[in-house]
Amino acid sequence: MSADVTADLTVEVRLNLLDFSWFWEIRHARTHTLVESGTGRQAYPSADDAYSAGCARLAALTAGDVEDAA
Repeated sequence: MSADVTADLTVEVRLNLLDFSWFWEIRHARTHTLVESGTGRQAYPSADDAYSAGCARLAALTAGDVEDAA
């Protein structure tokens, strides 16, 4: 015997573009009980490093080397 379980959930995501961080949480829609939450932060490379990495990926893709481009 199996039981179907459903729940109305709300998801909130906040992005901070000043320090490239984010916050998210999932709550039960009726009771507002917290189900799950988390935070994160991404350290972005400098513009020069990003450009160099993009050029290397493009070169690998045009050479047909998909593994190196990933």
